[in-house]
Amino acid sequence: MRYDSVAERGRYRLCDTMGILADDLTGLHETDVSLLLRGHIKAGYKFKEDSPISEEDEHYIKDPSDLEKSHCLAIVIPCTQVENISTAYKDKIVKAIRAARRENIPGVIVLTMIDRLCTHVMESVDKVFTCSHIKDVVKMAKETFGVPEMYIFPLMNYSSQLIKDDCTDIIALLTLKKILEFTSDHIEGPEQQ
Repeated sequence: MRYDSVAERGRYRLCDTMGILADDLTGLHETDVSLLLRGHIKAGYKFKEDSPISEEDEHYIKDPSDLEKSHCLAIVIPCTQVENISTAYKDKIVKAIRAARRENIPGVIVLTMIDRLCTHVMESVDKVFTCSHIKDVVKMAKETFGVPEMYIFPLMNYSSQLIKDDCTDIIALLTLKKILEFTSDHIEGPEQQ
């Protein structure tokens, strides 16, 4: 099942959870990340920062189906935080990416707010791929989180615009398209590719 057929059939679902936060007492618990990726947590579960879900919880799925499992992990972080990221925050992100890799699930990094690094990106979508400041932060993210550059996506945010902007939308749609392609590849498995 390629990206086109997945998108045509509408057979994809985007799930959002509490974020991975910098200190040990807030954010998604490390164990829950792994359980979530493997499909053991039902929608509606209220994550607890200090403890993972127990197998007795009504939201715990003992034998998840493929539909309940994750097929891509996307971590969203402002590009302005990459350079000065705390060790605790970096370690949590790296652990989440490693948990995905253990399950052979692709993990991507989405770097937001790139228009704060390079104001020229508002002029043309091409600037996203040629701006040296953005290239530098992508390389820094690669080194910091251990993710290949092809899995790192710079993205602009709607922050002060009142009207939709084609450049912002194009970059977001390209990012989503690549995430869906990685998802499709994971669903197909190596024997189908």
